[in-house]
Amino acid sequence: PPIRERHASSGLCCVHYLIEYCEPKSISLIGFDSFMTKNFYENRHRIRTIKGRHSPDIEKEYLRKLSKENRIQVID
Repeated sequence: PPIRERHASSGLCCVHYLIEYCEPKSISLIGFDSFMTKNFYENRHRIRTIKGRHSPDIEKEYLRKLSKENRIQVID
């Protein structure tokens, strides 16, 4: 779908909400790989392309920006 029809993932929405409204001392993310690996939802519900509904590259760039600003820590 065109970029304007894509939606942020629920995980990314949660991160954004925490940063903007909760003022946490720190946020550590585990398992955020911008849909590079299949997740349980894709496997369980046989969704053809969750990547088509989301924009992994934009999400990855947003998380990278937050990490560089020390607003989040991404743990592999």
